[in-house]
Amino acid sequence: MESMVIGFCWDTSMQDLLVTLDYFWDSYASKAEPRILTIKFRNCQSASFSLPKAFDMIAPQFKAMPKDEYNSYIWSWHTITGYSFKQQGDKIEASIWTVDYDREWLIVSCEEIWVEGDE
Repeated sequence: MESMVIGFCWDTSMQDLLVTLDYFWDSYASKAEPRILTIKFRNCQSASFSLPKAFDMIAPQFKAMPKDEYNSYIWSWHTITGYSFKQQGDKIEASIWTVDYDREWLIVSCEEIWVEGDE
């Protein structure tokens, strides 16, 4: 999927989790602007986030890092590299991985998943 997460929040009902993506592959397809997509996890039962394990190792060094280097780490942690979906009765469990393949960045249990954005 190779998209970058540029935002995430709960909608006003506090039941739907919205994850906004910069679908940067459009730049390779000669499009002037990349598409901004929103994944809507509707009627969430649970959601859990995890920072990559790499964060645990280098967190103490962040204070000494130049801001540009610090930002490069943060944004690469939010580049989606994989995802999976499992249907369990009337619920869907969605998992999203970033740079750490050993644990998911996000695990969501919800009723529906919608993707919205420009064509």
